[in-house]
Amino acid sequence: MTDFATLPVTLRQLQYLVAVVDSGSFSKAALLCGVSQPSLSAAILQAEDALELTVLDRSTRPVGTTPGGALVLERARAVLLASGDLLATARSQRNPLHGTLRLGVIPTIAPYALPAITLTLRAMLPQLQVVWLEDRTPSIVAQLEAGQLDAALLALEADLGELTSVPVGWDPFVVAMAPTDYRAGLEAVSAASLEAGPLLLLQDGHCLSDQTMQWCAHQGTSVGAGLRATSLATLTQMVAAGAGVTLLPRLALAVENRAQQLTVKPLQGPQPGRTLGLAWRRNQPLAKALNQLGTVLQTALLPLVEPLPA
Repeated sequence: MTDFATLPVTLRQLQYLVAVVDSGSFSKAALLCGVSQPSLSAAILQAEDALELTVLDRSTRPVGTTPGGALVLERARAVLLASGDLLATARSQRNPLHGTLRLGVIPTIAPYALPAITLTLRAMLPQLQVVWLEDRTPSIVAQLEAGQLDAALLALEADLGELTSVPVGWDPFVVAMAPTDYRAGLEAVSAASLEAGPLLLLQDGHCLSDQTMQWCAHQGTSVGAGLRATSLATLTQMVAAGAGVTLLPRLALAVENRAQQLTVKPLQGPQPGRTLGLAWRRNQPLAKALNQLGTVLQTALLPLVEPLPA
């Protein structure tokens, strides 16, 4: 039988505890939660008194948990996730595409796709407000699993753990080089010719770099990477200056090669690329609506990428 006794701690107090551990300090947690630090500290003390357990280890910097507190915090995260699901379930019974969705997007998609997506969403889903968060894939996956994001637009070839996804477009890779590069006169560039390098890539943590190296390895080509850049904009500027070659997603060409400073060639053999898709946490109450959103994103991206392979 359900116990209807008054619960000794509130959801807000659990949020405060999690915020302190995630931010590492009481002052940062107070800013994140929009309360004064004394109010947050007092609420946490009340929660610890009610639980009869010291959850936070205040002697460490950053602030951590006591051994027993770590288990409590794990449960607190689960409770907060379930409470978010409760609200999402209620929303799913109304019109989940009216209101606000929190969507993640990776940096190699955001600047090239979001303008078109924004226009399409405004036309097709005028009651929907999207709050976008741009971040790398591992961070976005963690936030999806924690319930901090509703869904994310990313490359489905990346390690997405247990996430559910729907594909929205195929984004092939092409070789970009300076017009003076000796390979600029080729009809298509072989994987073997990339060994002459240097091959310029994004830093570790960008799934585009992983996909490029995996494709080269699959082709039996060992490529020593040159520059490791933080953005595709840096890569293209260095390539245009003759520092090497790189593989670019076709999605980025309209922006990164708008000055026509690059020579772009296809690759020989099996064409590398990435599947753009919308992903979300398994058992997400808004799954049906997110599938509908995926169809809208597919429409928005159709002029920028290729249709999904049959």
